[in-house]
Amino acid sequence: MPEKQKQILEKVADAYSNMTEFNKGYMTCLIENNSSGKKGEENHESTGRK
Repeated sequence: MPEKQKQILEKVADAYSNMTEFNKGYMTCLIENNSSGKKGEENHESTGRK
């Protein structure tokens, strides 16, 4: 993992412990939606569909 990504993860981990439950849930949802969207895009690229 590149150094910049490690720094970002460290900052997020520090901030996460100070967030409200609502903000933790919101952030988790954003991450899950973004990662599932990327998987969908990869599948479309491999099949040639959009």
